[in-house]
Amino acid sequence: MIRFSRIALATTVLALAAAPATLAKQGGGRADHGGGPHATKPATAHDHAKLRHVVAKGTIVSIESSGIVVVHVAKANHHGNALVGQDVRFDLSQARLSAADTDGDGAVTVADLAVGDHVVIKTAKLAPDAAQPLVARQLVDQTHPESDASDVQETPDGHDAPVAHDAPATPVA
Repeated sequence: MIRFSRIALATTVLALAAAPATLAKQGGGRADHGGGPHATKPATAHDHAKLRHVVAKGTIVSIESSGIVVVHVAKANHHGNALVGQDVRFDLSQARLSAADTDGDGAVTVADLAVGDHVVIKTAKLAPDAAQPLVARQLVDQTHPESDASDVQETPDGHDAPVAHDAPATPVA
C-alpha cells in the first residue's frame, strides 16, 4: 500500500512538472499561437520611439536672439524628472506663447519674455537623453500672464482700453 502511494505520488509530480513544457510547445492554449510572450514582431514602417510629453516649470535664465530660451527647471512631470535642477534650452520657433504683450507691438513674441520670468513649458521629447534645444509646443509666462478679454473694453472710437476697476471704499475715521 505504501509502495503504491509512493509510485502514485511520483507519477503525479512528474506529470505536473511536464505540463508547462507541453503547454509551451503547443502555444500555451492561446488562440493566436504566436509563440508566447517572447515572440518577436516583424518590423514595420510604423515602428518609432514613443513620444514623452514633458511639462516643466522654471525660471528663464537667458534668451537668445534665435528664439531659444534657457530655463532653469525647478519642477517637472515624471517624464521630465531628469531635467529638474538643470538649465535646459528650449526652441520656441513653433511654440504657442501665452504671455502679455509687454512691448506693445500687438503680437506676443519671444521679445515679450524677460529673464527671471516664471514659466511653464510643454514639450514632447523622444528620449531622456534627447539633444537640446528641445522643441517646445507651448510656453505660459506666469509672471506676465496673458490679459483676459474681460479686462479690455472697447472705446467709442473703436480702440481697446483697459477697464478701470474701482478700489473698495475705506471708511473715514
